[in-house]
Amino acid sequence: MNRYDCITEKLKYAGQHCDDVEIVVQVSEDRWHLGFEDGQVMIVTCEEELPMVTFVSCVCPLSKRDPAAATHLLLRGNSLWNQSGGVQLALDDEENIIQILRVPETVDADDFRLIVEDQRDKSRAWREAFEGFETRDDAPSEDPEDAGDDLLRV
Repeated sequence: MNRYDCITEKLKYAGQHCDDVEIVVQVSEDRWHLGFEDGQVMIVTCEEELPMVTFVSCVCPLSKRDPAAATHLLLRGNSLWNQSGGVQLALDDEENIIQILRVPETVDADDFRLIVEDQRDKSRAWREAFEGFETRDDAPSEDPEDAGDDLLRV
């Protein structure tokens, strides 16, 4: 069995044993999509040069109401990567906030299951944190005359 077949088997196992995974699809030799009940998709890839598997989840679009504060939270979240099991946050080409985790491809099938569940939970938590920027009442005003008011908070 080649390395891609091995990863496929581990992801199938994870999909069968995670409550909210609806489908696992191998899109190409080195890329898989895990579809969840709520419509979210986790992308799993492996690189030819490195024996690592990368799990990527879209958290949410970058806040249109307060992109600076959302970016600040994104950077702050990255500073906690060592406390979050190695999770990193980034922006993709479409200005979506994504969550990334890289793990050795040698982890066993049950560890893949745990990783999928853990990444799913973390993605949900980050989504809730970032969505707060779209709904909070104290978001900075978009009126240019009020722009300095936000800088005066103590």
